[in-house]
Amino acid sequence: MERLFIPVLLGTGRADNKSVNAAKFVYSELSKVEGVSTKLFEAGNMGYSVTVPPWGKGGADEKETAWKEAMTKADGLVIVVPEYNHGYPGELKLVLDSLYKEYEKKAVTVCGVSSGGFGGTRVVDHIKPVLIELKMVPTRGALYFSKVEESFDENGNMKDPKTAEFAKDVFDELVWLAEALKDKKG
Repeated sequence: MERLFIPVLLGTGRADNKSVNAAKFVYSELSKVEGVSTKLFEAGNMGYSVTVPPWGKGGADEKETAWKEAMTKADGLVIVVPEYNHGYPGELKLVLDSLYKEYEKKAVTVCGVSSGGFGGTRVVDHIKPVLIELKMVPTRGALYFSKVEESFDENGNMKDPKTAEFAKDVFDELVWLAEALKDKKG
C-alpha cells in the first residue's frame, strides 16, 4: 500500500542536459522505497515561459495542471537541479513560482548536479531559501552528482553502486519528515 506520494522534479529544460540521468536515477531509487509512489516531472516540459502570479491573481495556481494536481496530493518533493553559473535554472524558478499553497508544510530534498567536482553544492544552498519561503521543509541531507558526464554509462546507468546507498539514507530522512508533516497540512 502506498502511503506517500513524492514526485521528482528535474529542474532544467536545457537541450542535451546530463541531469536527466541523475533525475532518472533518483526516480528509480525513490520508486524502490516501500510505501512511496512517485512520478517524474521535467521543468522544461511544463510550458512556463513567464512568471505567473499564484494565489488568486489569475496565474497558474488557478488552472488545473498535472503539476498542480501532483503537488496538491504530494506528501513531499525531490528536486534534481543542475548548477548553472552558480545558480539554478530559470525554468525551475518559474515552475516553483507557479504554485504556493500546494507546497506548504511538505518535505523537500534537493539533489545537486554539476559537471565539476562539487556536485552542485552551491545550487543546493541557493535554492533552500526559496523553498523555505514557499513554506516547504527542506531535509538536511541531499544527494550530489559530481562530474555528471562521467557518473553514468552510455545507457544512463549510475556507475558507482555506493550512490544508491547514499540515496537510501537521504530518502529515509525524506520519508520520515514527510510522514511527520503529513497530518500538519492545512
